[in-house]
Amino acid sequence: MTHSGFLSRRLFSEIDRLRNDPDLKMCFHFEDNENYDSRIINGHISPRSFPYKYGSFKVKIILPMEYPLRMPGIEFLTPIYHLQIKSRDNKFFGLCRDGCEDWRPTTTLSQLIKTVVSRTNQTDAAAISKPKNLDAYQHYVRDKDDYWKTVMNMIEKHVCRRTDEPIISLKFMTKRIIRKQIGYDSEKINQLSLSISLQ
Repeated sequence: MTHSGFLSRRLFSEIDRLRNDPDLKMCFHFEDNENYDSRIINGHISPRSFPYKYGSFKVKIILPMEYPLRMPGIEFLTPIYHLQIKSRDNKFFGLCRDGCEDWRPTTTLSQLIKTVVSRTNQTDAAAISKPKNLDAYQHYVRDKDDYWKTVMNMIEKHVCRRTDEPIISLKFMTKRIIRKQIGYDSEKINQLSLSISLQ
C-alpha cells in the first residue's frame, strides 16, 4: 500500500471517528463537509469549565503535508481570551511544547481534540505551568477581576451557540442582552441598578 493510500484510509477512519465517537460528541461538534483533500477540518469545541461553558468555539484543524508525522495545527476561529491560547493569532499550542516532543504519529485527531478541550477547561493560572498567552497571564496576575471581565466580554461578544444545549442559561442570556444594549461597556453595566442575582 502506498503512503498516500494509507493516509487516505487513516483520514477516512479519523473523520468517521470525529462524526461518531459518543465521548467526543460531548465536547466537539464536527462540521460535515466532503472536501477532505483540503486538509482542513472545521468544528466546534464545547468546554465544560466556567465561563467557557456558556458557548462553543469554532476551530479549524489544519493537517500538514507531513501528517501524521507532524502535528496538525489548531486555530480558534471564534475569538477567545484564554491563558492557553495565543492572543495574536488565536492558535493553540498546548500539546506542542519545545519542538513538539509530545506529538506521536499514532495520536488520533479525536485524542488531539480532547486535549484541546482539556486545556481549554484549565482556567486557573496556578494550575498552568506553561501559559501560552503571556499577555493574558500577566493580566491575570496583575488584576484577576479585570481579567475575568475581559474573558466574559469576549464570550458575550463572540461565542457560538452550544450544539448540545438548547438554552445556555437564563441569567447568562439576560446579562448578554443587557451588555449588548450598552455596547459591552463593563463600566456602564457596573453602574446599572441590577438585582444581586444578575450582577
